[in-house]
Amino acid sequence: MNLWSISNARRRGASIFEVALAAAALGMVLVMIAQAMVSLDRARKATDNLDVASRELENSLKLYAARPWDELTTETANEWQLTEEVTAQLPGARVETSVEPVENPNAKRITVRLTLPSKPAPLVLTTWVFEPAGEDDVPGESDAESEPPDDNEEGEP
Repeated sequence: MNLWSISNARRRGASIFEVALAAAALGMVLVMIAQAMVSLDRARKATDNLDVASRELENSLKLYAARPWDELTTETANEWQLTEEVTAQLPGARVETSVEPVENPNAKRITVRLTLPSKPAPLVLTTWVFEPAGEDDVPGESDAESEPPDDNEEGEP
């Protein structure tokens, strides 16, 4: 028996052990990569849902604020609901709308609050709506000022 062949036999066993360790390490790395990809996908979906929720909130607030001044009340605000598409995409979402008077009697503050089960703090948007001025209420204008001037008044014969 040759001394050289004994050392080769030990070496082959060590290389099999090294390959097994490398395969185990590679398996752990692949599991970590898969878990990271799943986490990133969940974060992307949560971000997409938040984007949909904020767009829906903004659009609905604009639509509600465009109503006539007399219809901007808390009662009509409570009638507003999320669309079916948003309800399907964001199950468990709740919306609360309030119309509050402010110091200016010709203004109202409209607040829309969207609560999502996946988010601890609600999304809140607020806008202020001012009562449109009537034709008689415009300051600085009178009937005499709004009439066009006569051509003869400019001093021409």
